[in-house]
Amino acid sequence: MQLINPFTAPGNWYQGNLHAHTTNSDGGGTPEEVVARYHAAGHDFLAMTDHWHVTDTTGLERDSFLLIPSVEWDGDQTELGDTYHLLGLGVHTVGRLPEVPTVQEAVEWITGEGGLAVIAHPSFASIIWCRPRSQERSAITRPVYSSTICT
Repeated sequence: MQLINPFTAPGNWYQGNLHAHTTNSDGGGTPEEVVARYHAAGHDFLAMTDHWHVTDTTGLERDSFLLIPSVEWDGDQTELGDTYHLLGLGVHTVGRLPEVPTVQEAVEWITGEGGLAVIAHPSFASIIWCRPRSQERSAITRPVYSSTICT
């Protein structure tokens, strides 16, 4: 089988980050600083996914730079006892995320906001891909790239 580099194919390719934190949680820069850094680096889009907090992006917009209002929720436990981390991409309620006790309730809140629920850093969370729990079935559980291989 021949491997093909998708970035050599014709089309429009966009660079961005769908998992970045600011000082609204455990990040190293203010929202203004984080947006400025990614914009200056030539990125096309950014999702600020602060823990339990949807960062207000009002006034941070830049030409040709998409800001995606987002959040990272953590809670519940995987089969191995580690904590789930879910990204809620494209949610619209700004501020602190409501307390939800289960992954399923977090997924329902995210999708109810019109967002996309994605499991963040699945290897870190020790998620077992071969035997997903029923709660994981509503979220996208496979990242674009993962070094975790299930046999």
